Amino acid sequence: EGELLALSPADIDLDNKLISINRTYQRIGGKDVFTSPKTRKSNRKIPIPDFLCQELSDYIQSRYMLDADERLFPITKSYLSHEMKEVVCKEDTNHDIRHSHASLLINQGCDALMLADRLGHEKVSTTLNTYSHLFPHKQQELVHSLESLQATDLPTPEPPSDNPLLEAAGITREVPQAQNKGSDVTIRPQFGPSLVPPNTASGKIIQMPQRKII
Repeated sequence: EGELLALSPADIDLDNKLISINRTYQRIGGKDVFTSPKTRKSNRKIPIPDFLCQELSDYIQSRYMLDADERLFPITKSYLSHEMKEVVCKEDTNHDIRHSHASLLINQGCDALMLADRLGHEKVSTTLNTYSHLFPHKQQELVHSLESLQATDLPTPEPPSDNPLLEAAGITREVPQAQNKGSDVTIRPQFGPSLVPPNTASGKIIQMPQRKII
């Protein structure tokens, strides 16, 4: 709630679709108090979708003569909590919305590291400890993905038809012939032992220089 209530129009970058989180708000002794976020990772820029950019733009325009550094939502934490409870009749509703957002992102394939950056967690372990119960089904989806790759009959890459390095060295490739004409058997060049120098190789044999490697 503190990060939300501290937002100003200057923190909303509608062109690049980003919200900058750089301070938090609370009401102390009848005065507005702004402090730095809890941790270093809490200072962050959050990408937002187009529909939220449009809603924020409409809201900012509805606020008459709103200064760039003025609070977008001029209410207190207690008032926000009270209004949210009136709507959904549930305690700790504001934090539930944060958890719902995180759960939705995990369901959409967001990994723990990206989620930690978005939520402002100092350590990824915090994210995993909080939302670990939502990740197991993602592990199973990964297993299914690997199994589908194994089941796919990937084509074997064909070797190049001409190899100037082999030709320069006087090495030929022996290609086995198909046993039955008209069959669908694919003839593939063979490498390894079948790479043999011809009996009538031309040219001089150049000795490679020897090196001692320490």
